[in-house]
Amino acid sequence: MFLTITFVLRNRFAMVLLSCLFITISCSAPMTSSSGARQEKSPPSSEKALSKSDIHVRYIVQLVDPPLAGYGGGIPGLEPTNPAITGQKLNQRSPGTQAYLAYLAEKQALFKKRAEQLLKREVGFEKQFAVVINAVVMTMTPDEALKISELPDVRSVEPDRQLKLHPESPDEVHGLSK
Repeated sequence: MFLTITFVLRNRFAMVLLSCLFITISCSAPMTSSSGARQEKSPPSSEKALSKSDIHVRYIVQLVDPPLAGYGGGIPGLEPTNPAITGQKLNQRSPGTQAYLAYLAEKQALFKKRAEQLLKREVGFEKQFAVVINAVVMTMTPDEALKISELPDVRSVEPDRQLKLHPESPDEVHGLSK
């Protein structure tokens, strides 16, 4: 029984930790005002990477529209999908969420066209995200990333990097003993 409780607690801890990470990612960037004006934008980070213009790097490009889980309404014809506002779990199959996902897909397609015009080349998305974060993953040079960060529909551009998990168990990190 003790092993079962420990296993459940560890899984819940991991789920809470991951939930906090996703919420932090989706909420960390400034939101737009009801008029659609951006409040602020962050340029690509990693100044070292920006000095080498011939190296292609994967970047996560976050767009200004809120993701599905964070949309609070304000666009005519699209109802809020944020569970904190609706009071219901996020149902990705409901007509309202499908409509907002289609809206985000259109906005990402429009961003792709703008990026291709700006960079004067065809671009592709390695991945597209819309539920927890509204972002795309693109491979480009640091100079191109700097240009992309200036587009009006871009909130931030960050190099994609792998982070190592902490080697200690959650119990050791929080001072709990077995």
